[in-house]
Amino acid sequence: MQLLFFVLMLAGYFILHSILANTKVKTFLTDRFISQKYYRLLFNVTAVVLLFPVFYFYQRIPTSFIFENMELK
Repeated sequence: MQLLFFVLMLAGYFILHSILANTKVKTFLTDRFISQKYYRLLFNVTAVVLLFPVFYFYQRIPTSFIFENMELK
């Protein structure tokens, strides 16, 4: 279940990142809310800050081995 939640968080991050990188969205935001000069800074800060929860949940996923190390004798 945690792995599914992590995959959904990662997909959400990628989708949001792609939406914010879209030229139409950039034009909309720079025309109405933020100057074009600061848009890139906001985009990069948002990308980094939104990665923290993704990394946090990645670290909380329990690890399991598919194969055990079996030495040949």
